[in-house]
Amino acid sequence: MLVLFALLLAGVIAVLVAYVVQQREHNRRLLRVEALKGTLAAVTAAAADPELGRMWTGRPDADDTEVRTQLLAAVRFTALELQWLTGELSKRTLSRAATDLMATDGGRRHWALVREARGESAEDAKQRVFHQTFETAFSTPAAA
Repeated sequence: MLVLFALLLAGVIAVLVAYVVQQREHNRRLLRVEALKGTLAAVTAAAADPELGRMWTGRPDADDTEVRTQLLAAVRFTALELQWLTGELSKRTLSRAATDLMATDGGRRHWALVREARGESAEDAKQRVFHQTFETAFSTPAAA
């Protein structure tokens, strides 16, 4: 009887530990989504102010057209990442979007600026897949 009780207790503890780990991962993903939403709001504000836009893009010498191009690319990348992390995009759709973005000069310039930082901040498998999808599209020569 004591052995049965010990096995039951061990099972309950294992279920509780699994639940806590699952909740922790879920909370981290929610925090990431909220951070990305904040990024979208900041980029939107930067789009309204050319000086703030140059600061946001890290290109103090960029003209207004380049700043707008970089901000729009940042919004597109962030929106795609939000959709990917929340399960709204399939891998195939993400790959098509990456190919489309990398077919533009602005998309390629933006990825060249942010790819290293994005790669270093990819914490989980889903984020690494997102990053690798864009790396693959980036390494493919743009159509002439």
